[in-house]
Amino acid sequence: MQAEENCVPIGKIIITGNAKTKDEVIIREFPLQDSDTLCLSQIEKILLDFENNLLKTSLFNFVDTDYKINDNSVDILVSVEERWYFWPYPILEQADRNLSSFIHNRDFGKINYGIATDLYNVGGQNGTLKFKLRMGYKEHYSVAFHKNGIGMNRNSSLRFQVNYFRQKAAEYSTLDNKPLFASNDEKYLRNVFNTGMSYSYRPEINYRFNFGARYINSVFKSSLFFSEILPSDSTLKTNYFNPFFYFSYDSRNNKVYPVKGLFADVFFGEYRSLESQTGSYYTFSVSAQYNLQFGKSRFSYRGEPAFAVMKIFRNLPVLFDNKLDFSRDFWIRGYEYYYFTGPQYAKLQNTLGFKISDFRIHNLPSFLPKEFSKSYSRIFVDLFFDISRAESWNNSDELNNPMCEKWIYSTGIGLNLETYYDRLFQIYVAYISFSGKTGIFVNYKTPIYKLY
Repeated sequence: MQAEENCVPIGKIIITGNAKTKDEVIIREFPLQDSDTLCLSQIEKILLDFENNLLKTSLFNFVDTDYKINDNSVDILVSVEERWYFWPYPILEQADRNLSSFIHNRDFGKINYGIATDLYNVGGQNGTLKFKLRMGYKEHYSVAFHKNGIGMNRNSSLRFQVNYFRQKAAEYSTLDNKPLFASNDEKYLRNVFNTGMSYSYRPEINYRFNFGARYINSVFKSSLFFSEILPSDSTLKTNYFNPFFYFSYDSRNNKVYPVKGLFADVFFGEYRSLESQTGSYYTFSVSAQYNLQFGKSRFSYRGEPAFAVMKIFRNLPVLFDNKLDFSRDFWIRGYEYYYFTGPQYAKLQNTLGFKISDFRIHNLPSFLPKEFSKSYSRIFVDLFFDISRAESWNNSDELNNPMCEKWIYSTGIGLNLETYYDRLFQIYVAYISFSGKTGIFVNYKTPIYKLY
């Protein structure tokens, strides 16, 4: 006869190390409720999920959990090491589409510089406050505020932002799936102001619902940006009202380089033109990331399908700038230099990962603040195969951009270095099916999250 499983009520969650973060923010990430019972055969998995959930908040560098069994309950012990939350920093960055494109193009005119301040974990509730003053190739002035932990159950948040961009050079079309630029040293050709707010509701740990709206005003000083509209003067103004909905589900064990769990998101947004010259449109996208570790081995698989569509209505033209915003971040590995602008695209990225170096802690010089006194690293090697297809807007676009209207793929091998503050450095060699060539590509995920 099978023995009855030993399950006991959850007692207290005892937290140490959180000098700023509120206890309720940490307790919110615990997979069970206070009234639940905890079966001792599952406790290791529950505590590991708890650690992963806390690390995914980006509030802590390290998390350790344990438990203590009492006469009729079990206490959960959690120790956290908080991050550095105040980031005043200078901006000196490449302004190309990605790091690989900048290295390939070697256009040192595409440099941004300035100053910014990011304040995280405002009020100990995982809120954020950001200011940015960025000049250079793509100027950006912004203020953003994220208030977390609102509502009766502290599971809602509000986000406000104001952004202003302007450029003396910007993309106006594509040829051979590469961008064409207009530039003028004397005046700004593209000016974009947007402001908006969103509400986020998180009923469960892994689920999040977002509702929001933005107002977007753009001014273009060159007719290259609106050749289909042909107004009487050389300046065009557009105004859009943009309500949107976003849903996400995230059960991954890590958001930098996960090896277990699922991430899925759905986005729908309408862009309602407030002008008679330009058309309205909506965008819909869905993507997922499935991560599977093969038993307890060092091998894992990641599958990442994605699909998106942009639909124009009102029988009026939409500027290339809006079409580019829809597809700007669409590429597969090896195609970082190319643009796939069209009303619809789909892709599937497949990665077989092997963990070379497991989680290792590195002690750093003692004169550093405690938030930087130690780091960690993990190293993975990848074998990958990516495939995608993008539709064209019309026959002319198809002739000018031969990579559209056909299936393209890439395959290769890469090396990934993960370390603290959510940094991931990637270098990989990829074979590109369209050109039949092989190239080396580099990507780097910045440790400081930005709005853009």
